[in-house]
Amino acid sequence: FMGQEDRAHALLDAAAAGKTQLRLSSAFPFCGEVLYLPAPLTAGTGSESELVPWSRFAAWARGEPSDSRRPADPEAFARELHFAPDAGLYFLADVDEKVLPRRAFEQELAVLGREGIGGGRSAGAGAFEPETSKLPEGFSELLAGTGDAWVTLSLFHPGPDVPTDLGPLAYKLVLREGRIASSSAEESLPRKTTSMFAEGSVFRTRPQGAWLDVTPAGFDAHRVWRS
Repeated sequence: FMGQEDRAHALLDAAAAGKTQLRLSSAFPFCGEVLYLPAPLTAGTGSESELVPWSRFAAWARGEPSDSRRPADPEAFARELHFAPDAGLYFLADVDEKVLPRRAFEQELAVLGREGIGGGRSAGAGAFEPETSKLPEGFSELLAGTGDAWVTLSLFHPGPDVPTDLGPLAYKLVLREGRIASSSAEESLPRKTTSMFAEGSVFRTRPQGAWLDVTPAGFDAHRVWRS
């Protein structure tokens, strides 16, 4: 939050304590009007979750037969990704507007877009122009649906109040590390490393994630959170 650090810290602290709602999915590709989601790991994808059109994801959620063929993954050998004008990345956001109004959220995304994300930002990589749009018909119903299993659309780390029978049915663990970029730090410092469930992991009960404190050792200017 440019110029509103106190507000940002209050929001993140409240989310970490479970006092407000702040849920973000991972970023997934889209092409035209087709949105992609991670196929559940039980849908014939083995130990890796491929990305499939959301309509195919919805068919799996309805219990319809799933095509288990796995295409070659172009990202496995890509150093850089370039998108056509009608393609890019999208993510889902569920934010309590009483705490963070939509306009303020969009303003922060615009700032992040100018600064860029990922590596190579000093060379102009990672910059983007954010847009907001309505979900395709039927998509919201898919997210709000009920069933006998739940699929993660983001990295997930169980919170302290997660029931003991969370019951992962199919999952993959990924190691998350990296460094922070903060105006309060004279250099880029390594974040604490943590293991998380990958996108596409399937659980018997609804996952309730937690915000993890990954503040670098010895860094006292502010807390650093990962969700």
